Amino acid sequence: MLFFVDNCPAHPKDIALNFIKLVFFPPNATSKLQPLDQGVIKVLKQAYRKKLVQRYVRDLDACISGESQNEKKVSLNILDSMHYISTAWNDMKPEVIRNCFRRAHIGEGGEEALPDEDATEYADFTEYLTIDDGIVTAELRTIEQLVDDRDQNPEEETEDEEEEARPIPSAGAALNSLSAVRDFVSSIPESQEMLSLIGRVENFIVNEGVAQKKQTRIDSFLQA
Repeated sequence: MLFFVDNCPAHPKDIALNFIKLVFFPPNATSKLQPLDQGVIKVLKQAYRKKLVQRYVRDLDACISGESQNEKKVSLNILDSMHYISTAWNDMKPEVIRNCFRRAHIGEGGEEALPDEDATEYADFTEYLTIDDGIVTAELRTIEQLVDDRDQNPEEETEDEEEEARPIPSAGAALNSLSAVRDFVSSIPESQEMLSLIGRVENFIVNEGVAQKKQTRIDSFLQA
């Protein structure tokens, strides 16, 4: 089995493999030969940022309409970002990935253009999508340099501030919210597939709630 790998320092080249052959890209060729760099990362970031904007607009509308009683600025935590990234990846069309492989000259066919992000929904959305293009996030450093930096600046290592945990709603509250979602989806024509998925989520919540309500054993009252 053949795998193409870039020259990232985290990818060691002295690995003994029996059934896998690693082929490393030439130096300074990753931006041209790596399919992820041909548009997969860009499209994923576009979809993720669009979901962030939709979240901000939705929260703002809820505050203006009085549906939300929380007047504080809505913040996103790491878990929220993970959910949005996962959803953005699931929404990516297979042809986008195929096109990126073609642009990297891997597989059959020539280069194909990537779909343009629809930026008509929000003002200046296109500029927001490309706000960090070309930014150097980190320079390549050797292990020795990283160790030296740590030894010279040990006081800079601080623990991350713990985020305030969100309260977990009860199963009943989750089911009530799901009922509101079902009512909204039911008003949309040809939404049978989504209603079926909502039913599966409802069954999952109900089954989990029943599993957590196990009958207490009498010996549990006798334990010290």
